[in-house]
Amino acid sequence: MKVLRHILFLTACLVALLLAGCHRHGHEVDQTYLTLYVYMPDQPLLTRADQGPVAGLADESKVTQLQAWVYLSKSYTDIHGETHPAGERIAYLNTSVGADWTGSVYQLPVSDEFAAAVNDLVESNRPTVDVYVLANAASVGVNLGETATPNNLNAAQFDNSYFGTSTIVTEVPSDGLPMSGVLKNQPVYGTQPVLRIGTESNIATVALVRAISKIRFVFSRIYDEDHPENYPDIVIDRVTLDGGKLPVRQYVFLNDAWSLNGNRYKVNTNNYVADEFPLVVGTQEAPIAIGKTADKEEVLSYKWNGQTAQEYENLVDAGITANKLKQSGPFYLHESDRQLTGKIYYTVGVGDTQTASFSMAAAGDFGRNHTWIVYGFFNDGDLLEVIAVYLKDWEENVSANANDELYNW
Repeated sequence: MKVLRHILFLTACLVALLLAGCHRHGHEVDQTYLTLYVYMPDQPLLTRADQGPVAGLADESKVTQLQAWVYLSKSYTDIHGETHPAGERIAYLNTSVGADWTGSVYQLPVSDEFAAAVNDLVESNRPTVDVYVLANAASVGVNLGETATPNNLNAAQFDNSYFGTSTIVTEVPSDGLPMSGVLKNQPVYGTQPVLRIGTESNIATVALVRAISKIRFVFSRIYDEDHPENYPDIVIDRVTLDGGKLPVRQYVFLNDAWSLNGNRYKVNTNNYVADEFPLVVGTQEAPIAIGKTADKEEVLSYKWNGQTAQEYENLVDAGITANKLKQSGPFYLHESDRQLTGKIYYTVGVGDTQTASFSMAAAGDFGRNHTWIVYGFFNDGDLLEVIAVYLKDWEENVSANANDELYNW
């Protein structure tokens, strides 16, 4: 489950990689650096849905471009008597990432004045910093360079043409999925030539999470191939989301680190997609497929029944592989602060079009980096039953660092 990325600021002498990195990049020995270690751990910390953790697909975790900005979160006065204001940029990183990337050490040069202030005898003059990290900016058409200010980053948005309703996205783009992370008002520790974010006993981390969410639909029905005359023709015509639910624009960065207490999304609430819109429409050439199960017991076996979320995902994936379930999606969409609802339109035989509704439990359940499964099945008849299973809030993590907690796919 190589999904979670953490941004760790470490001292150079603690890890041999840091020492090798200093020599490898040919840094001057009198230059001071803020060390940034970005990695994908083999065993990322888990999240919790109502059902448990869920792993992501490999492409959903890829990083092609990585940027990081470090700013002063409060002013300080340097050894020359010059005042440096809050919002001043301290360090910047912009680097491409290869396909086989699993982690790397980066060292960002900082000024001697900043380094001296970190150990100022006057504690109130020691600087604290805000950290912003962005991965795969091109995937949402965002162009933020070294000179970007905190206001620029806080205001950065992407519109309906990226993961919105203008073009429904069903595959991870070549640039990857947008991911971001924020950490505010952090102390800096260390001495020249290497500094790190955090205190003497605790290294600060920034949780980098996907800025969009996804939903997929799976369908099944009871059907006996040897006696097709006993079963009516069933066609799923289209799957839609209701209007007034999905924001036209959303922000790239949250206001602070992702938190359970409401900091799960940041959308532009001035405008929502007004009308009901289709996620997928079936045609004669490309119908919305329905899997076939042998009997009632089998079709009901794909309902969530107390498994962990990962166990349920595995069950659904196995059903798709066996053609017991057929999938539409996944659909990658803007996060939302509202309760998502929608409809599935279908016809049985030559009858009129019928609808089955689906709904999330509460507003905010489609905040960023959530995944949602909707299972629709025909159980011994022509009525489509629908069950939604999705990631929601997570339980308390055993880690001492609260910032270790975040959503995974």
